[in-house]
Amino acid sequence: MGDEIRMWWDTWAGNEPLYKIFPDLYKIEKKKRIMLKDCFCKENGDMKWKWRWKKQRLNQKEKEELKNLEELLQQVNISGETDQWIWKPDDKGIFSVASMKSLLVKSSKIPKSFSWKWNGWVPKKVNTFMWKAVNNNIPTMLALKGRQFISEWCNISSLFAFSTKDLINIHSQVKVSKNKRKGIQAVIFTAAWCIWNPRNEAVFQNKVIGVNKMKENIKALGYLWVKNRFPCSNLEWKE
Repeated sequence: MGDEIRMWWDTWAGNEPLYKIFPDLYKIEKKKRIMLKDCFCKENGDMKWKWRWKKQRLNQKEKEELKNLEELLQQVNISGETDQWIWKPDDKGIFSVASMKSLLVKSSKIPKSFSWKWNGWVPKKVNTFMWKAVNNNIPTMLALKGRQFISEWCNISSLFAFSTKDLINIHSQVKVSKNKRKGIQAVIFTAAWCIWNPRNEAVFQNKVIGVNKMKENIKALGYLWVKNRFPCSNLEWKE
């Protein structure tokens, strides 16, 4: 029907908004926020488009864009039904977490043989951050190599990681209880988060945070996140 779709701004014909496909026509459009329903009418069953240009005579480039636009619109079937969003990756057009996961896996650079379970003791944003890191979207994650204070805090042998994948799975190699392994992974994730954020602040805001302050942040956030998510209520931090 087009009563909830903006003619130029929404993606409804083609793979991107019309203002991007036909920029010269968009420049001379009088009503750039116009709704789709106001851009056409039906006469004797035929679709007729109503254009509102700022000028009467179009130049050659604008004429070419208009021709291409009308050819594109001929491929679109506008029904009388209520507007609704559809999820293209799904055959039925219905969004689901499963279809999103499938889409991410297909576009991921990670080998299919590699998988890991998200750590429920840290926020979702930290798990997402680690996912991006293992996709090599955050290369400075490798700065965590040699951060031996993590192993000292967890009272385990020194940790050696040569990739982000190693960081994610290194807790599974420690011979301790299941809960402690999960806690070690939570500390590693927290450390990665607390190292990355100051790096961004240093680059974009010229802020400098010392190593000691960074370590304190890791302790504070790690304790807060795990305590609020760990089923045991008497969790304590001991130096």
